[in-house]
Amino acid sequence: MAKENSVIVRIPKKIYEDMDKALQDRFRNNLISRKDLKFIEGLRLWSRTDGYQQSLKELRFKPKRENLKKK
Repeated sequence: MAKENSVIVRIPKKIYEDMDKALQDRFRNNLISRKDLKFIEGLRLWSRTDGYQQSLKELRFKPKRENLKKK
């Protein structure tokens, strides 16, 4: 059973693999411990990046994929 405060989400495989690769690089460079080698830590670090707030603002106005299809 999931923890009470956790949210079960589905993410694209490529995003998961890219995040895992970035965390492995951080671990190899001794920037994080083995305990922090988790996807949730990657999301926490991602939220600290400069472009994160900008991408959230852009996300509010992006159309759905279905709206991009040519008529």
